Amino acid sequence: MVNAGRPDRDEGHVGVQTDAALWVVRTRDAAQPDLTTLDCWLQADPTHADAYMDAAGVWDDLGQVLPDWKRDPVALPAPERAAAPRRMRIAIAAFASFAVACFLAVQWLVSPTPYATGIGEQRTITLADGTRATLNTDSVIRVSRFGNERRVTLERGEAQFDVTHDPRRPFLVSASDRTVRVLGTSFVVRRDAERVDVTLLSGSVAVERGGVTTVQLQPGERYRLLSDQPARIDRPRIDIVTAWRSGKLLLDDTPLSDAIAEMNRYSGRPIILGEPALGQQRLSGLFDTRDTNAFAHTIAEIYDLRLQERRDGYYLVRTGKTAGR
Repeated sequence: MVNAGRPDRDEGHVGVQTDAALWVVRTRDAAQPDLTTLDCWLQADPTHADAYMDAAGVWDDLGQVLPDWKRDPVALPAPERAAAPRRMRIAIAAFASFAVACFLAVQWLVSPTPYATGIGEQRTITLADGTRATLNTDSVIRVSRFGNERRVTLERGEAQFDVTHDPRRPFLVSASDRTVRVLGTSFVVRRDAERVDVTLLSGSVAVERGGVTTVQLQPGERYRLLSDQPARIDRPRIDIVTAWRSGKLLLDDTPLSDAIAEMNRYSGRPIILGEPALGQQRLSGLFDTRDTNAFAHTIAEIYDLRLQERRDGYYLVRTGKTAGR
């Protein structure tokens, strides 16, 4: 609707409104505003004074919300005009701003925030509630924000969560079709292609499926779910489970194939065994996850293997043999 006696809202009118807003800012910020030039602009067209008063009115309305930020612009005699249309414009503008704010807030709430690490990288994130999530190599989590719950999805990899206690808002971590529910505790969740591990370091957690609790863990217990086996609970060495936090790989009589698979998580150049039978050998020791080269040379020396270094990886074969291409 066009107000009586007012020009249509064409491009020229928008330009006048923009100029008026700039003049309000100039007269607010300047210690000695250029009133002479402002007066010339106001006299140049009857619509200029009207636009200036519109902008000044919006400034006044903003000043009621942010009083320390706004100072009054230069006062001008108000032309005769209907107060109701101006108030309506302000109301419409306020409603539009509120609607945009609500839309952005909803988008912020329902759109999970992703956090990720590359191969060989580790990262600690402090969430809004104070909970710390430490991501291991090649891991991805997504953090959702809901009023009564704190939700995280582990899409792949491994993460340790040190959860801030809040009995009113349970902390939920989803991995595959399992959900870990806690109030305040420390635990490690790992999700691989065919495996989900939940290891409780302190506190208490419940592992759920479809909203139904399947098991309640005690400190030191690990819930392990393999794709082709029933879920089971065991008690691993906690120092082995958490060694990655210090950039280490701790092995205790581990099959060589498993040991190599663990080290390969931290490097873009994998170690490859030339013969599957070599994977049955056992390995113990403490290794640096950032030094795949040293790990490969150590294996070659321990098991009397030949190491062939290529751009695409480290090949280990029996002495006298050559790895196939």
